[in-house]
Amino acid sequence: MTQSHEWHDENSRRWYLGLMSAHSADTIMTEVFRVLKRFRFVSEQSFSTLLRVSLIMLGAQEWKKTGPYQLRCRRLTHREDQVHVVKIVLQLFKINENKSQKKHKTSYLLDIKKAEGETFTFMELCAKFITEFQL
Repeated sequence: MTQSHEWHDENSRRWYLGLMSAHSADTIMTEVFRVLKRFRFVSEQSFSTLLRVSLIMLGAQEWKKTGPYQLRCRRLTHREDQVHVVKIVLQLFKINENKSQKKHKTSYLLDIKKAEGETFTFMELCAKFITEFQL
């Protein structure tokens, strides 16, 4: 006997990982930049090579815009005579909910992805970011 399951009906719950918001994309990105500034992330373009080497010793944090709604961030820390690097990607996605209705609500999802580095350092950075994010 076989059973038929409807996996994707209109009323099924969707799962998303990340920070969801109904605010505009510009408002969300402004908040992202505010949080990055709060944690002393600075634009990669503002560093000279010599200054970058000096800042590694102090625990530099950089970000670089790689698309209209995407940033690559890098955190450099110096521990036990070694430089530890954690790279994350922040990307904003547009999500349309309730597509079956004529008026659908537009939401945005901010995804935080680990590109390189230690998992626990990444998780700590995400927790701090999520706690500071105010939308």
